[in-house]
Amino acid sequence: MSANNVIKFPKFTASHPQTGEELGQYFDQNKKAYIDYITDHYCSHLYNKLGSHGFQILDDDFITNFSYSVETIRCALYQTLGLEHPLEEHINDMLEIIDLDDDIDDDINDLD
Repeated sequence: MSANNVIKFPKFTASHPQTGEELGQYFDQNKKAYIDYITDHYCSHLYNKLGSHGFQILDDDFITNFSYSVETIRCALYQTLGLEHPLEEHINDMLEIIDLDDDIDDDINDLD
């Protein structure tokens, strides 16, 4: 009788960071995962709270605008940790336009 009662455990092939660069990428992935979790958590609460206050949160335009706002928050949090976000350049361009509009308003008020 050749009964084998040894349990074979699965072999894990997960590689650990081997270089400083790989370690940095690993940390950045963890930072992004944390920010994504925080953003999704708080923004889903805000979304539901706005719905409970009577806003039409199922409206397509609202969903589009709210999604943009969520990504703006995510981008801001990424920037606090020195991470890049795909919308970063676009948001910075929009902020420059807002600053330009404020400068024009200030110039008009100075004329009055």
